[in-house]
Amino acid sequence: MFWKLFLFLCVNAFLLSGLAEPIMINHTSTRLSYVPPEYIDLAKKQLKVAFAHGGVGEQIIQGMNALKTRNLSLFSYNWSGRGNALSFWDRSPPGDLGTPDRRAWIGRTRKLLNGRGDDRNLVIWLWGDQVANAEVDDIATYLQEMEKLESEFPEVKFVYTTGRLNGTGELGNLHRRNEQIREFCRHNGKILYDFADIETYDPDGKINYNKLSGHSSCDYIEGKRHGNWAREWIKENAHLVLALPQRATHTEPLNAALKARAFWFMLARLVGWQPPADIGNRPLAPLKNETEYLQDRDKLAQTREPEPAKRFVELSLDFAKTGDFRWWREFGTPESLIPERGNVLLVPSGKPALAVFRSIVPAEELEFTATAHEGKQLIWCMNTDLSTSFPPKAGVVGVMDTTGCSLYLDGKVHILPGSTKLQNDWPYNFRIYVKPGHIRWEINRKLVGEVKTSKSMVREGILAIGGESVGLEISAVSINWHEVIPLED
Repeated sequence: MFWKLFLFLCVNAFLLSGLAEPIMINHTSTRLSYVPPEYIDLAKKQLKVAFAHGGVGEQIIQGMNALKTRNLSLFSYNWSGRGNALSFWDRSPPGDLGTPDRRAWIGRTRKLLNGRGDDRNLVIWLWGDQVANAEVDDIATYLQEMEKLESEFPEVKFVYTTGRLNGTGELGNLHRRNEQIREFCRHNGKILYDFADIETYDPDGKINYNKLSGHSSCDYIEGKRHGNWAREWIKENAHLVLALPQRATHTEPLNAALKARAFWFMLARLVGWQPPADIGNRPLAPLKNETEYLQDRDKLAQTREPEPAKRFVELSLDFAKTGDFRWWREFGTPESLIPERGNVLLVPSGKPALAVFRSIVPAEELEFTATAHEGKQLIWCMNTDLSTSFPPKAGVVGVMDTTGCSLYLDGKVHILPGSTKLQNDWPYNFRIYVKPGHIRWEINRKLVGEVKTSKSMVREGILAIGGESVGLEISAVSINWHEVIPLED
């Protein structure tokens, strides 16, 4: 009997030792300044990311863009992975873990990995608000389907996620379902990006705001006092200049910045970096290229390292020649824009829908041919932010409808009198030039309008083409822009 028990314990010890250690990315994973840069570079070389999310996921993107602005050479990412950047397919596949339902993401993942995304080796799906009203069986199904995908695609890493805070605290269903996900990942050696835990704590990590009815907005309630931990922390730590986005979807810029830091931290973990055991007790420090000094500019100038030599590069993409529309994603519609055949993008009729260029670029020239089959409103956007109301308050937007054409510059409308009116089944060739001091719009080689600007509209932003109730067919797209990139050593 003794030997049977001894053998049983040995076998189980062997099996348990074979389980992978879980990678739990949470509020202690925001200390990005302690990650050696060589692991960030290694992650960019080895990982090809597919990141599926709804509006909540824009927080991570906005934080990543802030890091990218501060240190382009280290935190660069784009669709292709060119230029020592991370290959990052944003909103690919479309939807989130609960949109349009709780199972659509499964088929979309298989379709991606068996098709155009067969080179992706890291897949991340985020929740919207669906965890809050999920049943135990709903989460169990999610966990089971994730494991099936892991077995089906053994070369791909799948990242589990939790749902964002909604103010219901530790007694609410959201917390219980998030705990269900955490326990599963912890006991089964999974990778978890704990979206909820990251926004449960401020950077000091001393207060659990979920116990204070914490919300994804960073609002909380303590007794009769209503507060916002992100704003409070920024006010108390004004001497630290962190890479913060100007705005963040559904939350505060600090929260978005922490999400992005945890994201890059996770990528470093996935390529082998082991954080120090006391990483959670270390202070949130600025990155090497961030500064602790705001007012003493002379001291800053003396201590700042010289910037690397740069070169000005003209870049362009001509989809009329390549016919490769993987650089585009859907916005405002769950339908695919890419037909099985044909060198076109198809924007469906109905509610406003856009074909969005996946890379954030400072576009200077856009050319495309479009045909509206039902005709209500045709729209193009350059260097904009689609996470705000439409028309966006920043960037350049052109609208063509049955009354004529209008230009929106940083939200201000310019009616173009006598301009071309939208007609059904009529092909239009659009050329738009965004230059310092003016915007020029041509249709079918004729000038529609030219507007002078007091400030440059050439800035990083979103580029999109689409419309409302148009059944739009887009072809012959070309984009030109310039980038300043560091010279290689």
